[in-house]
Amino acid sequence: MSTSPSAGPNRSAIGFVAVTLILLAALVWGMRPDHPHLVPSPLQAQTPGCPRTSSTFVPSNITSLRGADLAALPSEVKNRVLLRANMEPCTCGCAMSIASCRASQPQCETSKKLLGSMTSGAQNGN
Repeated sequence: MSTSPSAGPNRSAIGFVAVTLILLAALVWGMRPDHPHLVPSPLQAQTPGCPRTSSTFVPSNITSLRGADLAALPSEVKNRVLLRANMEPCTCGCAMSIASCRASQPQCETSKKLLGSMTSGAQNGN
């Protein structure tokens, strides 16, 4: 009687491959990126026009302003309005001057109102 070598893989090798594939499938299923990544909302409401920054106020040197009719003002009054707009911080919380806020954030309603009150006050002599 002759013994022939086994023609196929033995049962323990097949079991090992099956267990390995099941563990690999469980790992892939556990790492799938279908979970939503939620970000908490800010604690304080943000104004839609200007981003709030934590930097300190720095005056600017802007010579023309959007939304302000400075051409109708006398040169001395125009310079006074420009100086005030460059030296006063905008109250929207952006830590920029009114002129800088107006130039970089044209949708900011706060800087628009402040600039409007400055030009109307300058026209009235205030």
